Amino acid sequence: MKKKNGQAVVLFAVVLVGMLGFVALGIDGGMILTESSKSQSTSDTIALTAAQSLVENGFSFATATNDALSLANSSGYNNDGTNNTVSVSINGPVTEGSATVYYVNTSVHSKVKTTFAQLFIQDQIEQTTTSQVRVIIYSGSGPIFDGYGVLALDSSKNTPLKISGGSDLYSGGGGVYSANNFSLSGGSNIYTEGGTIYMEADFTVTGGTQYDTDGGDVITQGDLTLTGASRGYTDGGNIYANGDINNISSYFYGGTGQAYSNGNIKVTGGSKFYEWTHIQSAGILDTPGTWYDVSSEIQWATPLTNMPPITIPSSTPTVPTLPTPDCSGMPDYGKFKGTWQDSIIQPGNYDSISQGSGAQLTMLPGIYCVSGNITLNGGSDTIANGVFIYLYNGGKFQINGGADLVHTAPNSLTDSAGNEWGGMAMYLDPDSNTSITMNGGSNSSYSGTFYAPGSDCSWSGGVDPNLNKAQLACATVTLSGGTDVKFTYDGDLTYQGGNGTPIITLEFIK
Repeated sequence: MKKKNGQAVVLFAVVLVGMLGFVALGIDGGMILTESSKSQSTSDTIALTAAQSLVENGFSFATATNDALSLANSSGYNNDGTNNTVSVSINGPVTEGSATVYYVNTSVHSKVKTTFAQLFIQDQIEQTTTSQVRVIIYSGSGPIFDGYGVLALDSSKNTPLKISGGSDLYSGGGGVYSANNFSLSGGSNIYTEGGTIYMEADFTVTGGTQYDTDGGDVITQGDLTLTGASRGYTDGGNIYANGDINNISSYFYGGTGQAYSNGNIKVTGGSKFYEWTHIQSAGILDTPGTWYDVSSEIQWATPLTNMPPITIPSSTPTVPTLPTPDCSGMPDYGKFKGTWQDSIIQPGNYDSISQGSGAQLTMLPGIYCVSGNITLNGGSDTIANGVFIYLYNGGKFQINGGADLVHTAPNSLTDSAGNEWGGMAMYLDPDSNTSITMNGGSNSSYSGTFYAPGSDCSWSGGVDPNLNKAQLACATVTLSGGTDVKFTYDGDLTYQGGNGTPIITLEFIK
């Protein structure tokens, strides 16, 4: 048989092409897989970033999108439209069962420049990866700060809750909370009618003052001190003190209640401590003969000393992070300044709102977003039924000189982003220097939740507001100068926040 010239060359060429194909597959295929993995990871990460930003920035679509694109850029995808394209879209809110849901969709489209593979196919391979995250918000059940009528939330202040100068706080059925110390002094009084008085530090009652829980508990993570002919009534409720109980020239009435101290119990100066069914101290009793063996009073319990410490009940409320009210799409009215004539204003955006003397201001139902102050002066009357007020950018709310305000929260009200504000009367931005101040003999009535976690709230000078089925939560709360503030608490008519915190979950769909 004769050999055919060139046969080996042809066979080698065929084999070389196959070898190059395998090399291309190995090199370029690895590059494609690496890019696919990187772009998928980036798509997943920016989807999660957008979802978290959505929750943390008041459900702002623009902020969430910008945060996601910024992260994509730092990951090597600059969205130049030539080498890569990054997209972020957010849909919602929609209602799914009992939840409010947003969908965050992201995609990363990129090109991979080939090496050997371009001998057989195009010199670039394009591929797209996508991700979707579902933001699920369950409002839960129950009111915000369930059970509390008045709350002072700023633990950085030594005494965020103060009542002095002959002022009275009546919180019918609602508890009272201080994130640090609570001072009651100068002939003042507090009544909770079954509500708990709870402090994260000391409770000091001085100068002929009185507290009465009418069956509610007094819980202090510090000391409980009564001095100067003050009186404490629990009337069946219990006292729990993580520190000392100090009774100096004052009176503790239990009325079938129980008293526990993880410190010492000191009762001196002719004080009375009686009508308790159980008294227990982890420390010592200070001169017990001066108080529990009082002939003119009935002493029911024999105090137990040097007992093991007990676990003090914790009633610390959860402080929620609420969405920022969406004020977009509403009319912009600039500054409103009322004169001696009666006025009617519409919901919308305002730089400030002020009302002068002798006239009536009517605020029609809806959302009022105010970036400056709201000031009511000089005997004016303001009617704001079904009104939700959002104060931000340092805006302050102030009532002076006998001005009267009737303000009721809306039963149901949704902003343009789908946030529900039913039961919320006033919300002061926690990140700006805002405040609520009532001075000078004002008589007003309110209902709903007044939420000002970063603001100081004060009443002074003979103010006599009636907060019917209302709730007040501020950084600090101060009552002084003969002020009488009356609350009645109804959890069904305050802002509903799922026991204080919306339940938010992020779920990858793909």
